[in-house]
Amino acid sequence: MSINSSESTVELTQLPPAVRHRVLNPDKKHSNQQFTPRIHDSVVQYQTQRESLLEAIAQRICRSETLNTILNETARDLRRFLGCDRILIYRLESNTSGFIAVEASVTPDSLLGTAIADPCFGEKYAERYKRRGIQVIEDIYAAGLAPCYIDLLNSMEVRANIVVPILFKQQLWGLLTAQQSYRPRQWQQTEIDLLKQATTHLEIAIQQAQLQQQVENLQVQLEVQKQESEKLERLKQEFLRTLSHELKTPITSIHLAIQTIESVLKQEGLLEVEMIPQLLQILQKECRRESKLIDDLLSLTYLEAEIEPLTLILIDLQTWLPAIVEPFQELVCCQQQQLNLNIANDIPILETEIADLERILTELLKNACKFTPAGGTITVSAFKTADTVVLSVSNSGAEITALEQLKIFDPFYRIPNDDPWKYSGTGLGLALVQKLAKHMGAFIDVESTSHQTTFTLRFPY
Repeated sequence: MSINSSESTVELTQLPPAVRHRVLNPDKKHSNQQFTPRIHDSVVQYQTQRESLLEAIAQRICRSETLNTILNETARDLRRFLGCDRILIYRLESNTSGFIAVEASVTPDSLLGTAIADPCFGEKYAERYKRRGIQVIEDIYAAGLAPCYIDLLNSMEVRANIVVPILFKQQLWGLLTAQQSYRPRQWQQTEIDLLKQATTHLEIAIQQAQLQQQVENLQVQLEVQKQESEKLERLKQEFLRTLSHELKTPITSIHLAIQTIESVLKQEGLLEVEMIPQLLQILQKECRRESKLIDDLLSLTYLEAEIEPLTLILIDLQTWLPAIVEPFQELVCCQQQQLNLNIANDIPILETEIADLERILTELLKNACKFTPAGGTITVSAFKTADTVVLSVSNSGAEITALEQLKIFDPFYRIPNDDPWKYSGTGLGLALVQKLAKHMGAFIDVESTSHQTTFTLRFPY
């Protein structure tokens, strides 16, 4: 049946029963002349309410409400709008079984949480629903259903229903079902379309909930990892403190024992005995050497563990560098070397870790003094480029091959020499220099050509 008006043609059969009833059974006070406008108004009101319902679902999703809230409130709104007896959301666990996850019903008996195993469902129906097939039954006794399916619907007091699949990642997640009890119902296309649109919204909500769950799981994992990392950090610090104590204590005891022996021998007048002073000197030298080795090892370990905080201080290199270089003047003089210091007038104030920088320069100067022959020159320079402050230590007479330059910062690496006893050392000095530079945020490299070797330290600014 259709009614023609000047504006549109409205199919009464497409309206839900409740709306059709209001249109076809008006109050007696309304005249026949009001019939067509009343149809138009009812349709507009129906469409407005329908859009409001879908908008409400979308708003719940935008507000990131819980999936359980979205599903339950959507089921409630759909049941009221359609005027049916029950709306269910059936959550599948396998192709033949699942449970009622959501229910909105006017019937006193609740099916919420009921586990349902449907032997008639199987692969056939599952594949059909995966392809977004929809089941519309106006009367279970006139739809040609299998007896087992009729029995299942009878047990739930269902006479007519619409079943719309809910998919997630192209898999059947569940079913949205509108049910009518006790009597047949002629479902309208507008009602089917509404359930399909609602299902689309619910699929978005499910996807959002899954993503939110993944984010929450990731946050939990990150928190666990953070706690484990902090625990490991505490254990690492405790281990380093213990290691430092265990390594340094014997060396300190040996050093004190040497001093005690020297004092006793002096009191007894035995220091004049041949070889004794020389032996004591060897003991003291080796004790200092072992102490430095332990200090370097511990420093490397702390730097690799990255648990030493930076203490940044502003340094005026014009006044600070001379104080670092000056103690080496006596040594180079004894070794018949020359030590030069060149500081550019426009060198800026440098903000860095002063103890680390002093240790780097001291190590580089020691190496330069060690490997520079008599008559050679050692030069310490400080200047700036467009974006860096540069400190360099260069010495003449020594040259490092390209292959050795690749290994020179490796721990325990020592440049091959015909006389291994001529240049003592542990091979940790330059490894420590590189770690300290990295710790300060600086870069260090080496260049060696034409019997001239230069170590360059660059600070970005």
